[in-house]
Amino acid sequence: MYWLSHRPNRKRARRKVENRRLPRKGREQKAPLHILDVQTFSTRELQIKRAAQFRTILLCTALFLSIVALISTTRILLNKYVFENPELTISQLEVRSDGVLSTQEIVRLAQIGKGDSMLSVNLAQVRENLTRHPQIKNVEIEREFPGTLRIAVKERFGIAWLSCDFPFVKPPPERQSPAIYILLDEEGIPFVCESLMREYANLPVVHVSRLQELVPGKRLDNRQIQVALELLYTSRQALYDLNLEILAIHAPNPYSIVAKYNNQSNVVFGLSDLRRQVANLRAATLHAQSMDQAIGSINLL
Repeated sequence: MYWLSHRPNRKRARRKVENRRLPRKGREQKAPLHILDVQTFSTRELQIKRAAQFRTILLCTALFLSIVALISTTRILLNKYVFENPELTISQLEVRSDGVLSTQEIVRLAQIGKGDSMLSVNLAQVRENLTRHPQIKNVEIEREFPGTLRIAVKERFGIAWLSCDFPFVKPPPERQSPAIYILLDEEGIPFVCESLMREYANLPVVHVSRLQELVPGKRLDNRQIQVALELLYTSRQALYDLNLEILAIHAPNPYSIVAKYNNQSNVVFGLSDLRRQVANLRAATLHAQSMDQAIGSINLL
């Protein structure tokens, strides 16, 4: 008897394997491309858009032409009724000066004249034109309608002559070619002497050997000259009753100045504490006069 084994007819369930490719390590799948969103217009829409653009351009052009016409009309009216109006032109020009500059010279420097419009005159520019001259210290300008323009000029006054070896500058009557004389005002500002007035004949002389820069109208950056001018003022105030006046001041070295007085005495001053030194000179002079003597030279350092 044969034992028959029963083998059921079972079919194995097979998985359906898809043909799928896995990405390798380090690689990523590419993102899908974007699709352009193209918007199309019909012929009617294009015509409407172009018409709107044309109207905008036309409106801007009309506005620009209107502004140009308005500006031109305003300028014509201003020229006719304001700037060219005979009642608003300079009919009277009053010039006052406390110095030696003539009225014609001041008017020439100001670059204005009769017949110019009162409103077109730039007062700041006129003031700048005048103060550019080294001898003019300050300017006041005033407009008075209908047609008067007033100019008041304050000039610099020299208190000493400048003498220098370099650049070569000598005071009168020492001649040079060309004969140019330089004056110093109380602030140490040099300016060219335009006219040899009588008041300038007896001015003291300040002499230095060398100047780094000499520009008329610009303050000298020299310590010895500034001290010399201060000494002129201090000595005049303290020794006026003794009839002592400085004839000349020179600087022999960087730390002192030597003043020559009208009594032929030579006095050496330091560059600081001038009031104390002048007071000492006054005391020494009074002592010498009490003994019926005169000081030949004295060192106040």
